[in-house]
Amino acid sequence: VSAEAAEKMAAGAARLCNAECCIALSGIAGPAGGSPKKPIGLVFIGICFLHSGNRRLGRRSRTVRQGADAPIRLTRPLAALNKPPSQVEALDCQIKTWSFEYRFKGNRKSIREQAAAAGLEKMIEILKRQSRKATSRNLDKKRSIG
Repeated sequence: VSAEAAEKMAAGAARLCNAECCIALSGIAGPAGGSPKKPIGLVFIGICFLHSGNRRLGRRSRTVRQGADAPIRLTRPLAALNKPPSQVEALDCQIKTWSFEYRFKGNRKSIREQAAAAGLEKMIEILKRQSRKATSRNLDKKRSIG
């Protein structure tokens, strides 16, 4: 149960699912298992997004050829999850992870529900922030061209 574990879990789940974004929860929901250092209700939320230089975070782009036996070719950001960090730069792609620490109160069910809601809220917050950054960059580019 740690911030690092939650981030690695999110990146690993994204790799396994070929997803561009993923949330992972690591915590102690109880009723037992807590300690003074890691009490019941302690939850770390890890979020992973893939970002390609000219694309927004969390946006999937892929080419699918017609036909039942045709392969699906995924774009560079998804390929990055299967590469060691030293090779990710060559793909013009970044894997970004965040972690957030929470201390929830309540029973096991309540703690799990609060953690899931908090994870989704954080993901939406990050998506909105990245979308605003991308929009701002695009406006700056249009101004410099025009």
